[in-house]
Amino acid sequence: MALDTHIRDRSRHGSKYIDTRVLDNGYEGLVDEINQVPEPRVVVVEAKTRGLGQTTAMVEQVKHAFPEIPVGIFGQHPTDFPAEALGLPGVDFALSGDPEPILKQYLDLVDLPQRLEKIAGLQLPGGELKPATFSQNIAAEVALPNLTYPYWAPYLRDDDNSTCTAELRLSRGNSGFPPDRAFPGHGQALRLFDLKSLANLMDRCAGTNIPHVSIIDPPGIWTLQRLVNWCDALKKSRNTKSWGLQFMPTLLREGEIQLLVDSWCKKIDFIFPSCDPERLRTYGCIVEPKALKQVLHALKTSGISVTLRFWIGGPEETPGEVKRVASLIRQIGHLDYLLQPYPYHLGSQVYAEYGAEQAGPDLQAFIDWARDPNHMDQPSPIWGLEAGGRKIQHTARAILRKINRNPVRMVRIYVDRVINTRWIDKIERKAIGVDALLAEEHEEFTMGRDHKK
Repeated sequence: MALDTHIRDRSRHGSKYIDTRVLDNGYEGLVDEINQVPEPRVVVVEAKTRGLGQTTAMVEQVKHAFPEIPVGIFGQHPTDFPAEALGLPGVDFALSGDPEPILKQYLDLVDLPQRLEKIAGLQLPGGELKPATFSQNIAAEVALPNLTYPYWAPYLRDDDNSTCTAELRLSRGNSGFPPDRAFPGHGQALRLFDLKSLANLMDRCAGTNIPHVSIIDPPGIWTLQRLVNWCDALKKSRNTKSWGLQFMPTLLREGEIQLLVDSWCKKIDFIFPSCDPERLRTYGCIVEPKALKQVLHALKTSGISVTLRFWIGGPEETPGEVKRVASLIRQIGHLDYLLQPYPYHLGSQVYAEYGAEQAGPDLQAFIDWARDPNHMDQPSPIWGLEAGGRKIQHTARAILRKINRNPVRMVRIYVDRVINTRWIDKIERKAIGVDALLAEEHEEFTMGRDHKK
C-alpha cells in the first residue's frame, strides 16, 4: 500500500493496488484489474522467499495475458538476496531495497535504457549486480498509505457485520538487538517511519469496519522510550482504535501499563523463544515467573488481553524444554497460550549462525520451486525438515499432556467455572425448559444438515 501511495502522490505516474487474494474471478479478475490501468503499463509483484513459487505463478499469469508488459519483483526476497533476484521465469527487473524511490526512478526513465543502468538498487538482466539501497530518512522519503475505506473495501463482505484486522508496521529492516535474532532483515539498518504520522493513520481508519490494528514489527524495536513516544502520539491524535503489539517477556511497570491503556492497547503477545534461562539471555530476556505473573494480572485487570507464544523446535533448543515450558505455564497460571514452531527465516541472524549445521530448505530449494511451482512441492520452512516437524509435534503433545493433566490446573478451571457461571439464570432456564428446547432444535438442525449431505 505504501508503494502504491508513493507512486500516486509523489510522481507523475498513476498506480493501482491489486490484492489477488480478494479477487472473485481469479485469472479473469486479475486481467480485468490490469486492463483498468491506461497504457503504457508496468507490473510489480511482492516477493518473499518463503512464497517465491506463488510469486512466479502470479508473474506467469500476468505474462500470459500481457506478454508486452515489463514485470518486476520487490520486497523481502530481492532485498535480502540481490544476486538471486533475477533468473526467475518472466521477471524482467527487480527492486532491491526500499522500492518506492527505485520504482519512481524506473518509471521516469523506462524509455532510457542507458540511464536505467545507473539507478541504485535496480537489478536488470545482464546488468551489474547492485547492493540493496535503503532510504536514509524513510519518514520523509516514503509516503504513507491513506488508510481510508477504498483500501479496505475489497476485504469486507457485502453484509454490514463484516470486519477485518489491519496489520501495520512502524519500521523496516532489523534492529540488530538480541530480541530480533530470529526475524528477517539481518544486516539491514532499522528504518523507522514517523510515529506521529502513523498515529494519524490509525485515526483515518476509525470509521471503517476494522475493529483492531496489529502492530507486527519485531519485538526488538520496542525500547521503553519508543513505546512511550508511540503511546503519546496515539493519545495526542485521540486514537479510539483498538491495537496490539508483540514483546519478548517484559516486566512492564504500572506507568507503562497505564500508557498502553490510555492509548487503547487491547492485546499483547509475549514471545518466548525458549524457556531455558541461558537461551533467554541471548535474546536479552530474564523471566522471573512470580514477577511476570503479577504483570499479566495487572494487564488483565486493565482490560488488555495477553497471549503467551512459545517457540519450540529451534536450532538452539536444549533437552528438558517440555518440562520447562509446562512448569512456567503452571507457575504463571495463564491459560491463554500458543505453541508454535520456531520461525525459519533465511534472512535472520539465527539462520546465519545455524543454517549450515541444521537440516532445512536452503535458498536454492526455494528458487528451484519458484522455477516450476506447478510440479514441485513448496519447501517446508521448518528447522530439521520432516524429522524436525515430527519433533515439534512430539514436543507440543508432551507439553499439553503435562499441562492438562496437572491436578492444580484442573481444580483452577473447575473453580473458575463455578465462580463465573450464572447459576440463577441456569436454574431458571432449566425450570422453564429453555435448554431442552434448544437441544431439540439443535438436534433437528443437525439431522437436517446431515440429510442435505
